[in-house]
Order: sequence, then C-alpha cells, then structure tokens
Amino acid sequence: MHLFRTKKIKIPTNHYLGEVLDSAYYGNFNTKIRFSLKINDSIITSSPILFSLDSTLFLPYNQRVLIKLDNLLNDEKNLKPKENKIIQITKCMVLRENHKLLESIKCLQNTLVEFPNFSKAQYLLGNYLLIFASKNEKSLNDMQVNIIISEAINLWQSVDKDNQYFYNKAKDNIMSFKKYLLSENQLLNKNDDNLIIINGKYYSSFHKLFKKPIELQLKVK
Repeated sequence: MHLFRTKKIKIPTNHYLGEVLDSAYYGNFNTKIRFSLKINDSIITSSPILFSLDSTLFLPYNQRVLIKLDNLLNDEKNLKPKENKIIQITKCMVLRENHKLLESIKCLQNTLVEFPNFSKAQYLLGNYLLIFASKNEKSLNDMQVNIIISEAINLWQSVDKDNQYFYNKAKDNIMSFKKYLLSENQLLNKNDDNLIIINGKYYSSFHKLFKKPIELQLKVK
C-alpha cells in the first residue's frame, strides 16, 4: 500500500519540523490520499479520499506531550487523585525540560496547593528555585536570593521522612545551601521594606515568585 502525492520538506540542521511549519505552512491540514493495490502486474488505485491530519503531530515532541497532559488534566473528573498528581508533576518536569523554568515553578506551586504533602513536588520545587536564583544572580539582590534559598530549605524540610529517597536528597541539599543564608544581623542591616516579624520569626516577600511572604531561614553560627 502506497501513499501518493506526498511532499518532502528539507529540515535545516537542529530545527524541528514544527518550526518549519510555523513559518511556512498553515491551514486546516486537510488533504486527499489515494491507496493502491498491486495484484500481479496490475495496480488498482482508489479514488481520492479526504484526510485530515492532526496538526499537533508536527510539533516538537515535548510540546505534544504537554498538550496530551493538559487534555488529561481537563478530564479531571475521570482521574483518580494519584493519577492527577502524577500527571501534574510530569507536566511540571516537561516544562522544565522545555527550558520554561518560571512556568515549571508556578506549575509545582499549583501542584502543592492541591497536594500539599507531595514530597517529590516539594523536593523539585526547592531545586528549581535554586536554579532560578543561579540563572538570575546578576539581577537579584542579596535579600531576594536569601528569600529564595529560605523557601527552598522550607520545602526540603517538609519532605516526608517516610519517602527515604527524596528525604535524604533534601537533607543533603539543606546541608549544602544553608551556609549561603544571611545571619540575623546581616538580615536586619539590609533595611528591607518588606521585612516583617511575627512571633519572633522573620518574613519577607518576593512577588515575582511567591504570592505570600516567605518565612526566612537564618544562618546559624
């Protein structure tokens, strides 16, 4: 069986077909196909058959995965909580693989609103926050970096001990990053307008990443 009237597209090196289509091809992706059947020396060809292509098949793999995951999440009423949780965190990880770091952070934050004790999400969100701080170190001030590290440690400290894999990795991360925290004297010398004290604990805000003030961790001498 052969597909007639196909058109070859030369894709430049390191380009996705989706990128080529975005710039050069558009429309409803409807076409006509014929089928042929060879019997001995004779070939029987069908009449044209209208055929509609799924345009998402031309997208890069990770984009297709995101569309599939969103479709599954939109059918939430048919999902069990465990399935919903797995799909949500998979989406967050695919966003990270697509270099959409801020979106992946927001995705994990939303996941933890629905599943607040989800150890894997707590661990990954702490990691992604530190990656954000590293990638934006030139534009962040000391106070903002301290807020991000504090929240990462808060998340890692919340990882359930019963989940030994993520608990041990989170504990290692805390040991690695707590040395970068500000001491109490350093914190007070920053003259941060957002700094508040509640029951002896310090809180501050970084609205680009967090909707509410973050409890600050302090360097222990």
